[in-house]
Amino acid sequence: MSLILTDQNNNAFYTFPGDFDLHTWNDRDFSSRSKILDRFGIHGGTEVSDRGIKPRKVRVQGAYHAASQAALKTFLDDLTKALHNNGNPYRFSWESGYYINVSHVSRFRSKRFKQGLAYKSVEIDIELECPDPFWYSTSDDSPGAVSITASPQSIVFTNNGNVPSPLRIQCDPTAAWADFTIKNETDSDNLCRYTDPLLGDGDQLIIDAKDGTVERNSENTIRYFSGAFLRVLPGDNTIVYTGPTGGTITLSAPRRFL
Repeated sequence: MSLILTDQNNNAFYTFPGDFDLHTWNDRDFSSRSKILDRFGIHGGTEVSDRGIKPRKVRVQGAYHAASQAALKTFLDDLTKALHNNGNPYRFSWESGYYINVSHVSRFRSKRFKQGLAYKSVEIDIELECPDPFWYSTSDDSPGAVSITASPQSIVFTNNGNVPSPLRIQCDPTAAWADFTIKNETDSDNLCRYTDPLLGDGDQLIIDAKDGTVERNSENTIRYFSGAFLRVLPGDNTIVYTGPTGGTITLSAPRRFL
């Protein structure tokens, strides 16, 4: 197991030493938002929460045994510098290809202890604050570019994660696409509509549910958008396009896990 810190482009800037003695760590603990209102005049209550996942904390505990006091100081200096990362958010990874987004370190504790006659060892306790509570794969899910030759046309999208994921829709028309809808039949027929008289051959439209943005050729065109930003549920989803033909649609979504 390698504990690695990377920037938001997955470039590693710190790797825990191979001889770091990992004692315990928690990566799967989570809790959901919940609020119960008492029911007036009768027993019990009513839940009014959305059952969303609360921000997560990832805790790492271990020890490091250095060859000298100077080597121990270098280890601590490098580690604390990396954990702070100049106040910038970063990613924490323990398995190749997977990471969690870290906003900051909520706690860092170190306790030096003797190894032989000198204080050359240290116990480490790190708690990482993760407002985005999901683990991500570095690879998104996508069926690739699909040619639109019929209306309506169905596209099967497989979400290989274990939680719903926001859908990114990229449209590359080769004809006028002035009015079309896209819905996810698997997710209660949630639907979005786009009515843009200028969208046509050579343009590119991106509807990004993760960021809540709609852009034609990098220009904000959310005024032509109505309905819901779509998501994909774990497993197979049936996405249905209805509108003009000619061109391609590329669907993608981050693969994420609790």
